[in-house]
Amino acid sequence: MQDNAWQPIETAPKDLDILVHTPPWGSIIARFSEEFGQWLSRMQMPASIQAADELPTHWQPLPDAPVGSEAKPLARPAAI
Repeated sequence: MQDNAWQPIETAPKDLDILVHTPPWGSIIARFSEEFGQWLSRMQMPASIQAADELPTHWQPLPDAPVGSEAKPLARPAAI
């Protein structure tokens, strides 16, 4: 079991997807971009988190996947 307590953002790993807390949006999945020097949201349309009032204040690791929830390949539709 991993430690899921909120920790100061200064201690966050910069090479993993993690859960970050931002004042305007609450908790979101993000990863630090060394290229841009800022946290990027992991949404389908990545958005930078750079305005002073958007910066993450805390982080915690993502939870483990549920037991037995291995990803399965998507079924292809039958040819018409």
